[in-house]
Amino acid sequence: MVIQMIFELIRYGICGLCTTGINFFLFILLRQWQFSLLSSNCISISCAIIFSFFVNHFLVFKQKEIHLNQFLLFIGLRLFCMVIEIISMYILIQGFHGSETFSKGLCQILVIGLNYILNKEAVWKQ
Repeated sequence: MVIQMIFELIRYGICGLCTTGINFFLFILLRQWQFSLLSSNCISISCAIIFSFFVNHFLVFKQKEIHLNQFLLFIGLRLFCMVIEIISMYILIQGFHGSETFSKGLCQILVIGLNYILNKEAVWKQ
């Protein structure tokens, strides 16, 4: 059981890095294309959420079938985390005058941990 959990965490970490990479890459690309901070963040997070559902579903939690209620719960929880990320980024950038990239990275750490707990306990409860 412990070994299975360790491998699950490793798979989650690898998939999380890929998801974070997509999120960061799109965010930076959209900012370079002069999209607003809010639009860049929302679009990059949304694309990362969709990617994350599929890699978590099939690779991390090893589910065979997609159930609509799982997908909707996953999207709902990720949207909740997206709101947390957007508010956190706003506070870090506007309130503390942090750089956009540093703030995005810090928020990703918070969101990755929160997403794992929510996914494990609510979406893919075993």
